[in-house]
Amino acid sequence: RCLSDWSSDVCSSDLDSNAAQLFSEIYAASNDVNVKRAILNTYTAAKDKDRLTQIAKTEKNPDLRNQAIRDLGEIDGQPEIWQIYQSETTPEGKATLLGYMHENGNLDKLVEIARTDKDPGVRMAAVHAIASQRAGNPGAALVSVYTADQDLQVKQSIVNNLAGARNGKALVDLARAEKDVKLKLRIVEQLSNMAKYSKEAQDYLQEI
Repeated sequence: RCLSDWSSDVCSSDLDSNAAQLFSEIYAASNDVNVKRAILNTYTAAKDKDRLTQIAKTEKNPDLRNQAIRDLGEIDGQPEIWQIYQSETTPEGKATLLGYMHENGNLDKLVEIARTDKDPGVRMAAVHAIASQRAGNPGAALVSVYTADQDLQVKQSIVNNLAGARNGKALVDLARAEKDVKLKLRIVEQLSNMAKYSKEAQDYLQEI
């Protein structure tokens, strides 16, 4: 039922184990990208995280691999994405994986990466992921990362993400502690843009 038409993106969600195994064999044997995409769509509809994870770990085609990772994120597959992340060695690959950790990507692990990874691009990807989290206190987490980081672009990214979240309190905390004049002006600029809807921003701007 799921693959009556290889070009279709519409798949049934009631995939049994025999069909799943058959599709795995077809996927491994096929060189047709459209066939493989149809099978990925089938696994996603069936919420088959194990097979999506396996494809994400082994697929050589970057587009198909990214589709498997994206689909894992959409079906709450963050633990599986973290498994893949542990074996990723390139900054580009790590940043791509972090980009799919929306809303429930494990705040503590994301903060650890943002504070310790040597590559600024990976740290910035972690910052974006932190900003998207619903659980915990992402604003406070971003402030802690800002305090520890020395890279100008990473710091600016944190300021922009806090402004996007309209987190006036966190930006005021950063402005009070920031010694670099240019960075402080950037924070104040963002607070000025927020003054209409943030009492914390209004109070701080009046204060200075």
